Amino acid sequence: MEKQNVANLALLFLVGIIGGLISSYSYVAFNSKLFSPVSINKVEEKTYIQENVALEKGIETTQDSLVSINTGKGVLTGIIITNDGLVAVANHDLKSGNKLSLPSKEEVEYNIVKNDNDIAILKINKNQLKPVEFFDFEKMQVGKRLYSLSILSNGSSTYYSANEGIIKNIELPIRTSMVESEDISGSPIFDIENRLIGLANKDEKGNIIVMPSTKIRSLAGLD
Repeated sequence: MEKQNVANLALLFLVGIIGGLISSYSYVAFNSKLFSPVSINKVEEKTYIQENVALEKGIETTQDSLVSINTGKGVLTGIIITNDGLVAVANHDLKSGNKLSLPSKEEVEYNIVKNDNDIAILKINKNQLKPVEFFDFEKMQVGKRLYSLSILSNGSSTYYSANEGIIKNIELPIRTSMVESEDISGSPIFDIENRLIGLANKDEKGNIIVMPSTKIRSLAGLD
């Protein structure tokens, strides 16, 4: 009888130990899933990588909507805004009858059809062009990622130059976190979805501010 009691006690003791181990494992597993930062970091890293891939593809895509104009004093970057030949560019040293260079490297004459102190709207005799898409300013947010894309010259040839940052404030003038040593005045600034936010300007410290694309739409009669 005593042997039977001892065996029963030993069995109960063993069951208790196993039960305790199972409970401890379940608690640790649950809490490590609940509080582990690894999954959050992976999500943030994945989002960052996806945005960078989108940025690279976006730069490649928007190049097809850019033109360059050699004014004799420098190279301006213009943007195609309609598929039938309207182009927007900063109003710097432009003369009707001069030529601009298309993404295909073809050179065509342009005429100035509208302008103000900041922007000129040009017309070229071309169709089936790839225009930019305009940004919806009702969706403007501080912290939104953006990038600039410029066509610059080294004296003998032209090349693309890009910069990226975020919107720092949404009041005019729109300020960004981008700083530039190159003169990219008038170059287009896009959001991560490749929609035109506006044209670049620099303040005295090289910080990039944005002339909103709503001004381009209004001047070109696209509203």
